[in-house]
Amino acid sequence: MHSVIKSSFWADASIESMSPDEKLALIWLFSNPALDLCGFTRTTPRRFHFETGLDISVLDSACGKMGSSVAMPGDGVYFSRKFIRHQFGKGGRVSLANLVVKAAVKTAEMYPEHLRELFFADYPEFNELRQYPHEKTNSEAASSSSDKGLPSPSEALRKGKRERMGNGKEKVQGKGKEKEYGQVPQEQQEEATPAEPATPSRETLAFLPAQSPAITRTMRKTLTCLMLATSCLHADEDTFREKYADPATRMAALAELIPGSRDAYFHTALAHQLAGREAEFRKVMAEWKAATERKEYPVPDHGHEVLENRQLLLAYQADPEASIEGLIRKLGLKFDHSRPDAAAEAETVPTRLDSAAISVEAFEERAAKSSAPSTAYQRYTGRRLMDELAGAADFDEAKVRWFLENIQHAEHPAVTLLVERSLAFPAPVKFGSMEVHGKLVFQQLDALLKLRPELLSDEAFNTAYLAKMRPGAEVDFDRDRQAHAEHLRRCLDHAMKLPPALNSLKAHVLHHHLRLQSELGRMPKEDFLAYLALPRQENDLFPKEKPGVPSIVLSSGFADATGCPNVPDERPLLELYLDHFLGVDDDAAAEFAPFIRTEKLREMQARARLLAGAATDLWGSVLSPEAFKALNGEAFIRFAPGAPEVMAAGAQAALTLDLKNTPELHIRIYELDLPAHLARTGAEPEVSMDLEGLVPHHERQLKYGYAPLQRHR
Repeated sequence: MHSVIKSSFWADASIESMSPDEKLALIWLFSNPALDLCGFTRTTPRRFHFETGLDISVLDSACGKMGSSVAMPGDGVYFSRKFIRHQFGKGGRVSLANLVVKAAVKTAEMYPEHLRELFFADYPEFNELRQYPHEKTNSEAASSSSDKGLPSPSEALRKGKRERMGNGKEKVQGKGKEKEYGQVPQEQQEEATPAEPATPSRETLAFLPAQSPAITRTMRKTLTCLMLATSCLHADEDTFREKYADPATRMAALAELIPGSRDAYFHTALAHQLAGREAEFRKVMAEWKAATERKEYPVPDHGHEVLENRQLLLAYQADPEASIEGLIRKLGLKFDHSRPDAAAEAETVPTRLDSAAISVEAFEERAAKSSAPSTAYQRYTGRRLMDELAGAADFDEAKVRWFLENIQHAEHPAVTLLVERSLAFPAPVKFGSMEVHGKLVFQQLDALLKLRPELLSDEAFNTAYLAKMRPGAEVDFDRDRQAHAEHLRRCLDHAMKLPPALNSLKAHVLHHHLRLQSELGRMPKEDFLAYLALPRQENDLFPKEKPGVPSIVLSSGFADATGCPNVPDERPLLELYLDHFLGVDDDAAAEFAPFIRTEKLREMQARARLLAGAATDLWGSVLSPEAFKALNGEAFIRFAPGAPEVMAAGAQAALTLDLKNTPELHIRIYELDLPAHLARTGAEPEVSMDLEGLVPHHERQLKYGYAPLQRHR
């Protein structure tokens, strides 16, 4: 049985929660070769482990999680409920006229009683297809079948070969045993005389009871239907095609097909056709046609018309007229047309194009006729659509909205007017809600801001405004830090005009402006004080803000406008600037007192003054003994603000360092073979690359006499 597992099966929540081993076990259950047409399969722990490498408990666990979808009646038997509905039904419904369904019902009727009842309980609509009752004539066989469930293929083969006895009884031979069953009715003996059908597969035999009555004609018909419903063209289709393609082995290949099947009819007729045996070809085609029209178990006619058409073409050389007549009849061709009078038609066709018919006015007239006069512009395109914008000042609201929604380019001067008018509608168009808003250039946004100053309170507008201020792709902010700083300076000039509602955008611009200025070696105090003045949530550094004032949110995303990421933590920048300004003199804290808690500001100033070399007896007492000891023992080597990140190839390298508690500094300089490194790794050297084992080209030992508390450069 070649079953199909649909993709929707794996979307089930119970399936998704299973382990990979349990999912593999389910795949085996629904696709193993022993799975029969009804959804039953039987296995042993040894066989299951051999085929999957898993323990049988994994399969039991997976089936248990499937709930009512899988039944386990015992003795290694598993029943996939609704199997027929999934494989052969549509929308969960199965046609009782389906040949496969009829074969499944006949197969189920030969099961042990407990399995048979389990099957028909799952498919109650199949009961009307049942053809004979199931009273057990042999109580021993009934109890044995009920207890043992389904015999395995190997067990069925070990039972021996059944033979028909002359007196109408059946005996089973195997390992010296003989057992007779009840008398077979005379009519069944007579029906058993014709040739036996093709031998069922081992998988089919495995689901017959081990000690069932003689295989009567009814049972043989069931097996034949089952094989016709589930078998392929051939066990090895490629081998069959190779044998069939060779005229010497073609008849041997035909002998392997099931007589009366669609494949047998098709390939037999084709063989006669290829050999030029027209009479035999027509005879097989007639038999096939009759088999397709019978009521019980009709044969598919796929390929019948193909061979008929091919025969019409092959017969052309022998009888062209008959072949053409057949093609005309099959294609339904008619030749009752009259030949047109080309000369008369040529007199009515114009030889020159009427310029009035293709003028702008003519097209506008046709557009007005095909639509309402008030919406004729909706059929305009290209230059004519742009010309319509000349009257933008007189557009009604519907026309303004239509142009904003459908215009492809925003460079026309009237587009700014349309956007400005849409902002004043009773139901205004929110800036950023239309695609055309993103196409406006900086000059248009600047003109729009002058027409509508209230846009300063619109976050979407201001974000777009700052984004349009960015230089083009020729400027790389990652490599040109100075250009990035200049862009942030322009952004800051605009951000300082924003109302308190947009403090988060203002804080984002200020933070990154101060960061880039410090990296360039500059510390603008006025901008830092403006940054400190922004409202923040209360913490150990900032006091409680006035109620009703919105606090800044530095995690907001404005990367498109500034080219800078979100700010996860602003404290490192605050400490850098405060350390710089508070270390200048003893009175430097006065300017920052309105923004920083007094105790915290005093501690930060003491630390900054001690690092700057101020008197220990004055500032050391401000810190706790633990903090003073930690500061005295702290040692670091840091790049000073303003250190370059990118230098020209021929520029002289000079790095400035901030040192603390470093009485000696050992400098080693390594010259790297950059071409060789690129060829070996495919990337430029990283700062963290391992230099162990390399010999430095230059070495230098420096000694300093500074106190452990003092920071020096």
